[in-house]
Amino acid sequence: ATDFVDGQAEAALRTIIKFGPKVLADPSNYDAWCQIGLAGSFAHNGIFGLGREEDWACHAIEHEISGWNESIIHGCGLAVVMPAWMQQVCHVNPKRFADFARRVMGVGQDADDAAAAALGIEAFKAWLKTMKLPLTLQELGAVDCPIEALARHCCRKGAVGHFKPLEKADVEALLRAAQ
Repeated sequence: ATDFVDGQAEAALRTIIKFGPKVLADPSNYDAWCQIGLAGSFAHNGIFGLGREEDWACHAIEHEISGWNESIIHGCGLAVVMPAWMQQVCHVNPKRFADFARRVMGVGQDADDAAAAALGIEAFKAWLKTMKLPLTLQELGAVDCPIEALARHCCRKGAVGHFKPLEKADVEALLRAAQ
């Protein structure tokens, strides 16, 4: 069980959700930046992966997008890929996504796990919008994104991710859903 690590990761996400808009509103807000920076440092150093096999599918998929077009910023690409990934894989473990909805996004308390998961994904997308991030390839400026070629290259060594390993067809479907 990874209850402690999960709780720390959830706290980091709540911190980023709380302080992200403050940094966006005032980029000179040192205190808000410190909160974001500390949460990011723990995430970047792998602490939230202790006791589990991490899933880096979203990063692998996004690296294909920003590798195809170097003007695309990794974080902006992740804002497009992550909700599409969440919607594609949440059925594998709805409770995990329901926990995210309830503990991080603060929604779905009275809903069953599948409904809570859907509410959490929508709340996450709404937060991304408040951060002025794109949610689609079109908003990202990747209208002419070569989806099939990117999916093929992404999976050139096999499936990506561990939560639900994604094959080329899965990555293609995810990117098409993100158009």
